Amino acid sequence: MNKIKDYGSLIRVRQWIKNMFVFSPLVFSKNFLNINDWKLIVLTFFGFSMIASSSYILNDILDKGKDKHHPEKKNRPLPSGRITITEAIILFCLTFSLGVLINIMVNIKVFFVSITYFLLIFMYSTFLKKIVIIDIITIAIGFDLRAMAGAVAINVTLSQWLIVDLFLLALFLAATKRRQELLKLSHAEQHKKVLDYYSLPLLDQIIPILTSTTLLSYIIYTLSDKVKEYFKTDYFYLSIPFVIYGIFRYLFIIYKEDTYGDPTKILVKDIPLLLDLFLWGVSIVLIIYL
Repeated sequence: MNKIKDYGSLIRVRQWIKNMFVFSPLVFSKNFLNINDWKLIVLTFFGFSMIASSSYILNDILDKGKDKHHPEKKNRPLPSGRITITEAIILFCLTFSLGVLINIMVNIKVFFVSITYFLLIFMYSTFLKKIVIIDIITIAIGFDLRAMAGAVAINVTLSQWLIVDLFLLALFLAATKRRQELLKLSHAEQHKKVLDYYSLPLLDQIIPILTSTTLLSYIIYTLSDKVKEYFKTDYFYLSIPFVIYGIFRYLFIIYKEDTYGDPTKILVKDIPLLLDLFLWGVSIVLIIYL
C-alpha cells in the first residue's frame, strides 16, 4: 500500500487540479450541456494529466540530487530512496505512453498540444527554469496550453480573453511561489539557481502589477460588448466579486501563513478559497446558461 502511495506521489496526482483548465473551453464555448463534448474533455483531461505526470517524473529524475537537500522535496519518493531510478523510468514510460495513446484517441490536435506542453516542460526542467523571468513565463504558457488542449478537443476557438486572463493568473501564481521560496528556503539559490537572481523587493513589485492586471483584464472581459453579444447576457460582471475575493484571499495566505507558495497545496487546504472557486464556477454557469 505504501508503494502505491509513493507511486501516486511521484506522478503528482494532486497536481492534476491544474489540468482542470482543459474544461474551461467547454464552459465558455456554451457547450457545457453537450454530452459528447464532455466525453472528449474528460478523455483529454486524463490524457493531458498522464503527459503532465510523465514530465513531473522526468523533472524529479533530473533534480534528484538537489531535492535531497530541500526541506520539503527531500521527502518525495525518489530523493528519499523509497522509489529507485529504474522504477521511476518505468513509470515515466508508462504514463507518457498512456497519455499519448489517450490524446491520439481524442484527436491529433490534442496530441500535438500535449506534446508541445511536454517539450516546453522538458526545456523548463533542463534550462529555462534557470533564467530569471523566463521561468515564470514558461509556467504561465503551460497553463494556456492546458486550455488550448480542451479547445482543440471539442473543436472550438479559444477566446483571446481567456488566453490573456489565464496567462496573467498563472504568472501571478508563479511569482508568489518564487517569493515564498526565496523567503522560506535557507540558501534558496542552492535549491533553485534562478532564486539567486530574484529578490524580495523585485517580486514585491511584480506581484502587485500582476494582481492589478489580472483583475483588470477579467473586469474588462466581463464588460466587453463582444462578450455580451456572444453570451447574450449583460450579467457577467456579477462574477467579479468572486474573482476579487479569490485573489485577495490567496494573497492573504501567501503573506500571512507559513507556506512555500505551492498553489495546489494552498487550494486543497483552504476551505474559503475552495468555496469561492466553486461559487465562481456556479455563477459563470448560471450566467451563461440561465
